[in-house]
Amino acid sequence: MAAEPESTRQILKESVAELVGVDAGVPRTLRDLVLRPVAVVRSYWAGNPAGYTRPFKLFFVLAGVYLLLLSVFKPYVFDWEQLLSRQPEANIQAVHRLMADRGVTAEMVNERFQQWMNTVMPIISALMMVPLAMVLRRMNRGQPLANHVMFTTSITNSIWMVCILSSPLMLLGPTVFTVAAQLAGMMFFAVGIFGLYPGKTRARTTLRLAGFLLADLVLTGIVVTVVQFILLMAALLI
Repeated sequence: MAAEPESTRQILKESVAELVGVDAGVPRTLRDLVLRPVAVVRSYWAGNPAGYTRPFKLFFVLAGVYLLLLSVFKPYVFDWEQLLSRQPEANIQAVHRLMADRGVTAEMVNERFQQWMNTVMPIISALMMVPLAMVLRRMNRGQPLANHVMFTTSITNSIWMVCILSSPLMLLGPTVFTVAAQLAGMMFFAVGIFGLYPGKTRARTTLRLAGFLLADLVLTGIVVTVVQFILLMAALLI
């Protein structure tokens, strides 16, 4: 009879964990994603013998936390007027007429645009995972595409963990936090590529890292530009 209360507590614990989608391995997984990201990815590739929380489940948990922080602090600054200035003059005039017809001011557009862009940043990261995994596949064809996606997902989780832990930097202004987030991204991808995608020499691995970071920069720029235009139109029309 003495063991019964323990069994009941264990059942309740497992039920609550399943309900919220978080298991007991989360703290250890989060710790190792920051301190030993290569070991975490290797465990996933080997079928997860270490019992880490699945990368995609953790991705959505961290995305929710990160999205909440971004929507509250809005650390990223986006200039919708500069974005608009890249358009032909006829399009610029059409936007201003639309604003006048709908009674929308520049301040209203800016507030909506800033809020929405900060909110969708985790979604942009999600959109990048598969294209970047395809870039990685060219570096290591011995692994299936799913493993490369697990790599990009896990490294994204590592970056988000650092961003969440360093969220007080958001109070210091957009530049400080943006630089910290970018440095975290480069650092974790560097550790991951040197640990899991090495070339025959360190020089070749460095070139692989440079190529990957360049691909990340270009692809992110394209995705961010497309999302910005979509959200700008939404800010004008809603």
